[in-house]
Amino acid sequence: MQKKILTITLNPALDLSTSVPRVLANRKLRCAGAVLEPGGGGVNVSRIIRRFGGKSTAFVALGGPTGRTLRELMARDGLDVVEFPIAGATRQNVTVDETTHGRQYRLVLQGPRWSAKDVKAALARIERLAAGHDYVVATGSLPPGVPANFYARLARMVRRQGGRFILDTSGPPLRKALEAGVYLVKPNHIEFRDMAGTSRSDWKSMARVGHRLREHGQAEAMIVTRGAMGALAILPESAWRLQSPKAKVISMVGAGDSLIGAAVLAIARGRPLLEACRLGVAAASAAVESPGTELAGRGETLRIARRTKVWEVGG
Repeated sequence: MQKKILTITLNPALDLSTSVPRVLANRKLRCAGAVLEPGGGGVNVSRIIRRFGGKSTAFVALGGPTGRTLRELMARDGLDVVEFPIAGATRQNVTVDETTHGRQYRLVLQGPRWSAKDVKAALARIERLAAGHDYVVATGSLPPGVPANFYARLARMVRRQGGRFILDTSGPPLRKALEAGVYLVKPNHIEFRDMAGTSRSDWKSMARVGHRLREHGQAEAMIVTRGAMGALAILPESAWRLQSPKAKVISMVGAGDSLIGAAVLAIARGRPLLEACRLGVAAASAAVESPGTELAGRGETLRIARRTKVWEVGG
């Protein structure tokens, strides 16, 4: 039986992806057909959970014509959405694949500005929703106007209500949330070094630093991603390196969200943490092999998970 999952997306996006043979300045670029998909961290996490046969509730801030289109696309995907209306229009992101050279260009807009009233109302709405969920997942950037301590406030709120808070973000919002304490966090290796204040990047040193962060109550578990080198899972009493088979990188869009979605669903279904991390790393690998903004597929993820190697790392 699956425990209840709530995803939080304050800065969703209408994702448009297309391709051209070459990107040239000062030219009209004749693109291939465009694909529109719902995007933004928490939205993608809920899409993965749904795709893998699970359930979640998606709290999503929406506004303007792009917000209406995004709502329709989420309904098409069968997501259970709690809409939080905002005055500004939901942002749109653009991904362009340059087919001649195998390059990808990602244009990411910052999103509409929030007022202090918006922030207060969102916190109150999330507090009511979180009370009925076991896991609360917050991923992605904060819109302009939302204070950097927003995720930290969510972390304290969820812990007070007896839930578990899972976070994937960066910069000051990440550092402040870790000061408040989270259940699971997914930094990349650069973000990990920044938040830990260390320049060491070998597996054993990172494991030692991660365990110190755990002992200080900043996170019960961490998945530190390292691109083609795999990931480091820092768990209670142990640390593990995970390495999926080498993948042909087609698009990096959605890899982190696929990892979080697959891992949190496995945790909510009662699977061991290491097994959940292994499935998440496999989902990330499946996502990078997919074009444009396409997320991981369940069948491909399970195939890769069976071939994902795991080594214990001494710290």
